[in-house]
Amino acid sequence: MQIQSQSQGKHCEICDKGSMQRNMVSHSKRVAIRYALPNLRKIRILVKGKVNTVWICAKCLKRGKVIPALPRRLSRPDTLPTSK
Repeated sequence: MQIQSQSQGKHCEICDKGSMQRNMVSHSKRVAIRYALPNLRKIRILVKGKVNTVWICAKCLKRGKVIPALPRRLSRPDTLPTSK
């Protein structure tokens, strides 16, 4: 998996799903442009041992195509729960 930052609109870093342009056509055949946006989540993931924050679509997240990183409160050693 190659993570690259682009200055374009938001899109999924895994499957490259982005916004889609559609035409809404009324009964009188008048056309209006509509944009369908993907269901994106900003997720912290592990890539080659480093934590990166990327935009992932809900479908890739549900299918397990990425490994989410531990929450920040659990990634610090001083906040890990201790066993007695």
